[in-house]
Amino acid sequence: GGGALNGAVGRLLLVEGGQPIQFEHLGGGKFLEEHDPLVGRAVPKFKQDTCPYARTHMAMFKRATQKMNELIKADPAELAADGEIPETPVLASFARVNVEGTHPF
Repeated sequence: GGGALNGAVGRLLLVEGGQPIQFEHLGGGKFLEEHDPLVGRAVPKFKQDTCPYARTHMAMFKRATQKMNELIKADPAELAADGEIPETPVLASFARVNVEGTHPF
């Protein structure tokens, strides 16, 4: 979550696609904004901790680090059964890691 999701891509997914992008809404189609030092401008404030995409990403990274260099697959029911993701619009998620590290990207 974050990155592209807190810019035009996130707005498009939220407004046109009805996706649960986690912006702080002010109402009337407006969002609370904050300065992003990477892009050098104000962007919608993104709540990564409640974003189903970010949570799915982190859960899949956790699983993938347990089986290095293997492709890991999980569907929403598997993630929900493990208590990792209560609900997600993702039909399936795949991950593979080949480095030992604590950051998924």
